[in-house]
Amino acid sequence: NESQSKTSYMLLFMYCGMSAGMAIGAALDNIGVGMCLGISVGLAIGGIIDLKNNSKENNTYLLDEQIRQSILFLESKWVEKNIEFDIDFDTIKFYGSENLMIHVWNNLISNAIKFSPINEVVKMSLKVIDKEIVFTISDNGPGVNEENKKYIFNKFYQADTSHKQEGYGLGLALVKRIIDLSYGKIDVVNLEPNGCMFIVKL
Repeated sequence: NESQSKTSYMLLFMYCGMSAGMAIGAALDNIGVGMCLGISVGLAIGGIIDLKNNSKENNTYLLDEQIRQSILFLESKWVEKNIEFDIDFDTIKFYGSENLMIHVWNNLISNAIKFSPINEVVKMSLKVIDKEIVFTISDNGPGVNEENKKYIFNKFYQADTSHKQEGYGLGLALVKRIIDLSYGKIDVVNLEPNGCMFIVKL
């Protein structure tokens, strides 16, 4: 039946992710990191394909509350670096897949924390502008090299090789795919004197 079919292909993608993760882990000399990455990517890809072929999981929910849940989910990361948040959210209803959109917020917020210096502030905004839902997140990190900006959403691309164990560029590639399938857009701009801002429009 439909449920069994869905479970089967999700397991298939997870298995493929594990296989790829073992190869990545061997290259990193850290099988655990590779396996976690592979499984996460496999499950996310399975979910993306499900969104493309089946919209039954879509529903209307509060986007601002989902992003707050993502912040709480990542608490250990921002507490460790003593990161604070400057948040300006409107109450906004959104129709889409909660299970997939949470990957967008987790990835963008995690990256902002990762690249922010200790004791810094991450700014986030969620507004409706010209009938579009606009989410922005900015940090005070090193920013993105102008040349690298052309590739930052490509699979396996990693602008900063010192973070090669923390993403391999797959995170942002999946984020863009989810947003594309949700009929949205994502962009990144550098800030002065430092840092960058990711902009999501839905």
